[in-house]
Amino acid sequence: MIYALDTSGNVTSYNVEVGWPEDIRLIPSGQNLYCLDEPNNQVLKITSDNFASFGGDILLVDEGLGCSESGVYIVHWTGGGFLVRKIPVGSHLEHVSFAPIDIPALP
Repeated sequence: MIYALDTSGNVTSYNVEVGWPEDIRLIPSGQNLYCLDEPNNQVLKITSDNFASFGGDILLVDEGLGCSESGVYIVHWTGGGFLVRKIPVGSHLEHVSFAPIDIPALP
């Protein structure tokens, strides 16, 4: 759930249907996303072109515990609700970070 509070203290809730997000980030322009694939001891890289149209939007990361499926979710405000896009990663993620550098993913 995402909760919006206005200046009068009114609360509006939005169900974005993302399992158990562990990380929340603001998407910067032109930066790659690096993700720790903990069970496989790897650093995964999601290139900046996946986020080219989403600068300023929200990124939610579900690590994939319990019943939820791991994934990276772009959450965009449309003016009347949230539009959620999923980038499947197929692995258990532990923490992510955007960076203005370009290094290869690490095996």
